[in-house]
Amino acid sequence: MKTTRYLLPGIPFLFPLLLFGQTLQFEHLRNEDGLPDNNVTALLQDSLGFLWIGTRDGLCRYDGRRFRVFRRSPEEAGTLTHNQVNCLAADGEGRLWVGTRRGLNCYLPEGEGFRRYQDFAPNPSRENNYIYSLCTDRRGFVWMGTYDGTFRLNPTTGTFEHFPAEPNHPRSLSGNLVYGFMEDQQGRIWMGTNNGISLYDPEKPGFRQFLPRPGNPLALQTKRVFCFAQQPDGTLWAGTIDGIYRIAETSDGFEFHRLPYQPGRPDNLSYNYISDLFADSNDRLWAATWDGGLNELRFPESGKHPVEYRHHRAHPDQPHSLSHDEVQTVMRDRSGILWVGTAAGLDKAAPTSLRFPRITHQPTNPNSLSHAHVNAILQDSRGNLWIGTRGGGLNLLRAPHSLQHAPSFESFRHHPLQPHTLPHDNIYGLDEDSRGNLWIATYDGLAFTRPSSDGDPPRFYTFNTASRGPMGNLPHKFVFGVLEIAPDTFWVATYGKLAKMIFNPRFPEKSSFHWFDMDPARNDALVNATTYILRQDRFGQVWVGTFYGLSKILEDEQGTRFENYLHDPADSSSLSDNYINDLFLDSRGRFWAATNNGLNLFLQSSPDDSARFRSFGVREGLPSEAIHSIESDAKGLLWLGTNKGLALFDPDSALQGRGGVRAVYTFLDGLQGNEFNDRASFRDAEGRLYFGGKGGLNHFFPRNLPRNERPPKVVFTELKLFNQTVLPGHSALLPRSITLAPDLLLRHHQNVLSIEFSALDLSQPAKNHYAYRLEGFDPDWVFSGNHNSATYTNLPPGHYTFRVKATNNDGVWSSTPAALSIEVLPPPWRSWWAYTLYGLAFLAALYAFTRRRIERRVRQVKRRAAIERARFEERELLRKKNAADFHDELGHRLTKISLYLELAERQILPDEKTLRAYLKKVKAQTAELSTGIRDLIWSLDPQKDSLFDTLNRLQEFGDQLFDHSGISFQTHGLHPSLLDRKLQSDTRKQVLLLFKEAMNNTLKHASARHAVLSTHTLPDGTLVLLFRDDGCGFDPEETPSGYGLRNMKTRASKAGGRLQIRSSPGEGTQLALHLPPLKPPT
Repeated sequence: MKTTRYLLPGIPFLFPLLLFGQTLQFEHLRNEDGLPDNNVTALLQDSLGFLWIGTRDGLCRYDGRRFRVFRRSPEEAGTLTHNQVNCLAADGEGRLWVGTRRGLNCYLPEGEGFRRYQDFAPNPSRENNYIYSLCTDRRGFVWMGTYDGTFRLNPTTGTFEHFPAEPNHPRSLSGNLVYGFMEDQQGRIWMGTNNGISLYDPEKPGFRQFLPRPGNPLALQTKRVFCFAQQPDGTLWAGTIDGIYRIAETSDGFEFHRLPYQPGRPDNLSYNYISDLFADSNDRLWAATWDGGLNELRFPESGKHPVEYRHHRAHPDQPHSLSHDEVQTVMRDRSGILWVGTAAGLDKAAPTSLRFPRITHQPTNPNSLSHAHVNAILQDSRGNLWIGTRGGGLNLLRAPHSLQHAPSFESFRHHPLQPHTLPHDNIYGLDEDSRGNLWIATYDGLAFTRPSSDGDPPRFYTFNTASRGPMGNLPHKFVFGVLEIAPDTFWVATYGKLAKMIFNPRFPEKSSFHWFDMDPARNDALVNATTYILRQDRFGQVWVGTFYGLSKILEDEQGTRFENYLHDPADSSSLSDNYINDLFLDSRGRFWAATNNGLNLFLQSSPDDSARFRSFGVREGLPSEAIHSIESDAKGLLWLGTNKGLALFDPDSALQGRGGVRAVYTFLDGLQGNEFNDRASFRDAEGRLYFGGKGGLNHFFPRNLPRNERPPKVVFTELKLFNQTVLPGHSALLPRSITLAPDLLLRHHQNVLSIEFSALDLSQPAKNHYAYRLEGFDPDWVFSGNHNSATYTNLPPGHYTFRVKATNNDGVWSSTPAALSIEVLPPPWRSWWAYTLYGLAFLAALYAFTRRRIERRVRQVKRRAAIERARFEERELLRKKNAADFHDELGHRLTKISLYLELAERQILPDEKTLRAYLKKVKAQTAELSTGIRDLIWSLDPQKDSLFDTLNRLQEFGDQLFDHSGISFQTHGLHPSLLDRKLQSDTRKQVLLLFKEAMNNTLKHASARHAVLSTHTLPDGTLVLLFRDDGCGFDPEETPSGYGLRNMKTRASKAGGRLQIRSSPGEGTQLALHLPPLKPPT
């Protein structure tokens, strides 16, 4: 029933200084913790870091927080072929293979289901389907051990090859019942059977058999071989029903060397039935036995024989020992955790469980600590280590000594019939005075001794009550502590009253005692008669901790008084509790009191300061309010023994309101237990700290405390919608396992989402802390402590990335957070195509609305245009009528006037020159008036509104004006297209008069030979009318007023244009009228 596991290439987390003799502290995982069955048969760690556990009632995957159980379900495809899991194996592709009572299974991680392989034998039967062992090789084959030999599966083709045992074939399998496999470093397959060992070499035909040969010391001596292991140096080991064999390869073949087995000896195996072997990278071989627990074998750097054995057995009185002596499988994972599968559950021993070396009582070792319950610890001035126990007397480890290996103690107990022995085996306190005497506070008096340097056993002398001997006069036989304040002057704390002793070193029986008792009638009396602990502060003042309050001793010429301090619920600066467990003066002179309800700092800057305390407890991160012992390290940090572990406390941080607790260690870190004893602590001259409790004592150098520096890997383990687990492959939401899924696609109504995650550092999962962030939703990281899930409700549609990071048990954060891309689809009415439809509908509505408005506007414009056209036609008709009327009336009458003037001029006598002159003037004015009337009539004519008509009129005028004048007049740009360019009547009038005046000026003043009227349009649509001559020119700055330049500019302005005049003497004249763009009629 063995599992093939590859040798770990290296476990950097293993602590190099951990001792072989250190007792392992096991944490137990059982059925009540989620294990499907307490009978653990197989163990394997996959490539992601999950621990897979085979049991008699199902397979489970452990992530440090919970067990995911896989069982057979006849109604459901993709489940196991049977609930009894016998073996596990992983191949190079990361696939997990599961051997059960009814066939082979391959775990499919994407769907978290199984592919089944059954009835692969030539003669299918229940026995043939029983998979006893598994192995995968480097070529990708899966080897299966059954009751009918070995089967080899090619996962690519799905085909099986059968290798049965054939009695008459020496190259066949040696036995049909195959218990275990191993692929060695050369790629050969070792198989343990019910008839010796078979070796398969891919480069050689068939199998090589190693059968039992009694009498041959270098051959196998037993038939039943269950398991194999290979150490990093290549040494091969085989576990059998009769112990362990080392397989040595020589030039002549293989030799089998059996490790000696003598039942009951500590330097041998604890049992010879070897059910599993595991070789780690620390030169250790772990041997699981059927009824002898777990054996740890340590090997030297060179050599093939173990130099030490360590037996890890089940002890009902030791809660952290092995669960059961029937061990079926053992392995160490990549982080260095040792996993042990027993018949009573899964046991775990993390490397952190050995970071605090422990000394305790070992029933089979007479030189171990005499009792596990440690009350007092002291290293004397000679370097001797003294340990006082409750029930085991006093223990001595003489200097020089080493704690690196199991120390050998001398123990001293009370012997009623022997003089000068301890007065009692219950010891409460130890102290050394200035003379080098050791003082021992016991349950039956105060003893002292002068340790000898020659190794002789110490002789003890005891002070007791008056009724118990000549060295009497103690107020009570229960002595808790003693404090020397001056040579030969001591305070002694007892269960009833406080005593001051003047010690007589020559004649101890003549020592004197002065008692101090409580007196409720006096405020300056001792606060309580049960005095428990004595300490001096930095001012030399002595403090007495009692079962009910704290007293400070005040001595002067007037006598001895006491200043008392009690808890006052109404005063936050009073003691937090009256039960004083320990008092401590740190390296900075701060005085601390440990109570059952918190740690207290006495705020004192001078001896006369009023009593004020500041307390610290769970709110500052302490694991418990009950503080039992205090020590400080070289950095000034306090180490506090509580009833829930050992706490590292930073006073400076605590005083600044920044917590204060840096770490909390428990039995999982190797502590003797979670609860420590009052005052059972010590710091030696080298800085080593000691803490004692009911399970022994721990010793360590704080500066060298091993630390887990391995960043944990974080994986997603479960997805829930509306608090219901989503199974992979059962919906489009999660087509594959959440552990492997890179992204999630959620519909709009799937808006109550929970994601569970786990840090795959299994050392102390309870100390793993998490931080997560949903990018696009959470503004920053959410630190959730040990809570390993996140829930989001009503996520708006969008793209998100969910990230998780975690710490290991020592606060080291993940190097790379786990990430999961999440997209929340909008509801159909908020999707892109919906918005497209909304947009099209809006555009259609806008188009319809706009079209209606345009059509209505067009109708309005047409109506207005019709009205304007009617008005215009009416005006034009009026203009046409006016023009005709003017032409008919004024033209006719002016013609008559001209005729009458002509007749009058003919009747005038030749000598009437004056009259003739006047007639000529009247005749000229009449001609000009006629011309003006014709221009007016022309301007009123609506049929003459185009630019073409205007230019044509000017051309006719120019032709008449310059005819017979000797000036050549030409017109350019007169084109029928100008008929479409309409001018306002006033504009036509101003343009016509402006250029007529210009032509008249040319005729009268320019002496020109040529004159040209032209028109053209600029790119911006500006119309330019140009008139130029080649006459004498003039200076515009000195122009005679008769030229009418100011009048022409005025007309240009009235026409809405701009007149440019260019002229200079002898260079001719050019007039350019710029009119704004003319629009063709619509």
